[in-house]
This record gives sequence, structure tokens and C-alpha cells, in this order.
Amino acid sequence: MKRSDHHAGFTLMELLVVISIITLLISLIQPSLQNARRHARTVQCSTQVAQMAWAVVNYADENRGRMFPIVHAERQYWMGKLGPYWNEDHRLIVCPDASTPSNGLGDARRAWGPGGGWMDNLKGSYGMNLWLLPAGAFASDASMTQAGYIRQMDAAASNVPVFGDSQWVGAWPDDQDLWPSNFITPPNNHAKGYFMNRFCLDRHSMAINVSFIDGSARQVTIGDLWKLKWHQAFKPGEPVMP
Repeated sequence: MKRSDHHAGFTLMELLVVISIITLLISLIQPSLQNARRHARTVQCSTQVAQMAWAVVNYADENRGRMFPIVHAERQYWMGKLGPYWNEDHRLIVCPDASTPSNGLGDARRAWGPGGGWMDNLKGSYGMNLWLLPAGAFASDASMTQAGYIRQMDAAASNVPVFGDSQWVGAWPDDQDLWPSNFITPPNNHAKGYFMNRFCLDRHSMAINVSFIDGSARQVTIGDLWKLKWHQAFKPGEPVMP
């Protein structure tokens, strides 16, 4: 009996061939789709840190160039002070590549927090360049504060960091800070020599997104973090190896 006498359909072999071809096509396009999704998340992250930089600039403009001091109290740290500038939509401070809360110190894949008290029960993936704030440990030198710093650094505004991907809420990076021992969970010693480590995350292919005083944002490789102008006396150069 001829096949045409049966009702039309695929043989088992033909179905297996079609399934094999579809599976092969999916395996070929999957890496491209993953790269596209990863790129989209990186672009979103860059946009967010840029918005956070503009919040700082707008706050300074409305307060005669003066920034809020470092105060560990509810609604007094940067996430509380700047919240009104992003309409309290605190999803802005969470990188899509590090959104899972750690309930403490974050890392390359997880957000810091959430925490009570001065952390306002929030989680986040970014840290602030705390040299821009006028008071607090490691920022007591008036020449390092934003009250005079931003006005004096207009020419270098595109190289003065405001926010960046970070394992913690902020830091005081220095040109003598040591190269970290790893980039997933860098050392978090609260001491001179280690603060740059908080930004040294393998979050975006050995790079992080950083925003600057001029409101721009760009991806910076871990090694190039030492080439930025974190504070007025910072000497951009190469990383300090332990």
C-alpha cells in the first residue's frame, strides 16, 4: 500500500530528525541569548549608578554644595538622604546581577543587606565613594570633603567616582590600597590599605560599573580602579600588589 493512501503524518525517524535539528539550533543560539541578557543587565546597572550620581549632584546643588555627614542612624545614611531623589524606589540601588540578599556583607553575586537601623531595612549592590562626605572615620580631613572637593575638581569630574558596584555600602579607597586576594568575596577589613577591595568585584567580567561627579557612568576594570581620582590627594596609578 502506498504511503499516500495513509493519512498524512511524520514517521518516527522524521520526528527524531526534526527534534535533533531544533535542539541543535537552540544550543547554537543559547550563548547569544545569554550574552544579550547579560549585556542588558550590565546596561541597566550602568544606568542605575548614573541616576544615583545625579541624586548626589542634585542634593549638593540644593544644599549650597554641601553634602550630609556620615551618620549611622535611621534615614541619615546615604540611602535615606538620597531616597527622595529616586522617589524612594530603592530597586534602583540593586544591581540585576547581584540582587539576592546576603543579610550582611555582599559579594560579586549577592547584594549587601537588608539591615535594620541606619540601613533602613534595605538591600543594595552599590557603594558610595565616602571621601565625598564631610565627616566620619577616615574622612575627617576637610580637604577631602565634598564641600570643597567637587568645586575644585570640576576639570576632573569625569574621573571622580560617586557610586560603583560594591560588596558594601561604601568605602574610602586610597592609592596605597592592596590588590585583593579574590574577586568574588574580597577581604573587607575596615582599615587603611583595604578599602578599595570593596569595589574589586568580578561582577561584570572582571569589571564594575562606576558613576562620576559629572553624572556619567562607565564600566571600569578592576585594575583601572586605581587610575580614578577617589579623593583630592589620590595619586592615580597601578594597583599595589601585596
